[in-house]
Amino acid sequence: MNIDKENLKCPFCEKDINFKWAEKEIEISGSENNPIFYRLLQCKQCEEIIIFLFEGLTEEKKEEIQYQITASAMYTSTVSRTKSKPISSELSKLADKVSELIFQYPFRKTTFGITGIPDKVKESLREAEKCFSFGAKNGAAACLRKCIYAICDDQKVEGKEYDEKIEKLFSNNVEFSTLTKQIKWLGDKHCHNVNEEKYTFKEIEKATNIIPLIIRKIYGEKELIKDALNSLNQSFQKTKSK
Repeated sequence: MNIDKENLKCPFCEKDINFKWAEKEIEISGSENNPIFYRLLQCKQCEEIIIFLFEGLTEEKKEEIQYQITASAMYTSTVSRTKSKPISSELSKLADKVSELIFQYPFRKTTFGITGIPDKVKESLREAEKCFSFGAKNGAAACLRKCIYAICDDQKVEGKEYDEKIEKLFSNNVEFSTLTKQIKWLGDKHCHNVNEEKYTFKEIEKATNIIPLIIRKIYGEKELIKDALNSLNQSFQKTKSK
């Protein structure tokens, strides 16, 4: 789970925040098998604290390891004199690896400046995002499927199966139809324990990030059309009355 440092919003006040505001990295575990550190970020708008938990080595630890590797290669005697602990191949690999965000509190949630989105749709998405923030792959996939079902039900799309309803929902957009069905199938596999291991957490992340786009596609376009109709109709009535 990577963090989008360019498009962060405060989960408290929902205003833009800058990851550069985050405090220094604090190591919790330096274990080779499970190195973990965290960073605190205080929103400068509402002054609330956000916690980011990462898997990997802190930049300070990476620099220390790289220094020891270089020192060991160039001056073997220097390492032995200081009695430095030999760097294992695992730690060497971790020093080159980008740290991964594994948890954020409060969790990231999408906000919409669109009216008319049913509470059930927004709640299902929020549940999926919450599960995702805790690394609960099955829960996130199930909630994303639930969100798609809620959209189809709200739009009163006809069809015996949800695959059929999705096709009718996006009858003019094959890409959106295929994408939505893929996310629905993702939930099917995890709910019924059918080859769910074939999907990585990266696929869950992509699905979680794309659902808000699908919601905006459906309800955002409807709101724009309704607003334009009202505005143009008012202008038409004024012209007609003259």
